[in-house]
Amino acid sequence: MRVLDYDLEGEDFATMREIARRDSPVWTIHEATGGEPQRSLRMRNVAMPMGLASELRAVFRTGQACWGTACMVRGQDALGFSAVEVQFMIGLSDHMRTGFVAHCFSMPHKPTNPAALRLLA
Repeated sequence: MRVLDYDLEGEDFATMREIARRDSPVWTIHEATGGEPQRSLRMRNVAMPMGLASELRAVFRTGQACWGTACMVRGQDALGFSAVEVQFMIGLSDHMRTGFVAHCFSMPHKPTNPAALRLLA
């Protein structure tokens, strides 16, 4: 299974759909699993075999409409994501929305079909 499959099936912790419904647009796998990321199928079956142990997921939304997502991961030698990093991503979420909307309105031809945006860093 691919990471996206776990999101689409919705049978895992911290799916993008679940995050989009939360008050906060950011959630870490450690927080979602009570500090036990191995409880997540996505982490156990995909991320951990690749040497990844931490995940921070974010959604970009306007009101109730989610138009983008981001996922950051760290290796097993890292200690997860700090509260400062989570707050940074929450703030970045607002700036992403503002910048994305401004860019779309400045385009000569407006997009007519929804598209997926995945940020990789």
